[in-house]
Amino acid sequence: MRLTKSACEFITFKLPRKEEEFSKDIFPPHRAMKAALTYDEWSKGTNKDPILEEFDPAELDKLLEKR
Repeated sequence: MRLTKSACEFITFKLPRKEEEFSKDIFPPHRAMKAALTYDEWSKGTNKDPILEEFDPAELDKLLEKR
């Protein structure tokens, strides 16, 4: 996405690839749905980096099937 003074615009692009399978190198790790801290740890001022996970298209398919 590109932010301007008056808008937020989507930028699309294509990456030339020979294989048609999923390429993990395009998707960086993202924050997991699990908290890195418990409430007690957080309330005591503990600080931790977020838990990261890799994007897995098979897991996304499973989530979409549950809908």
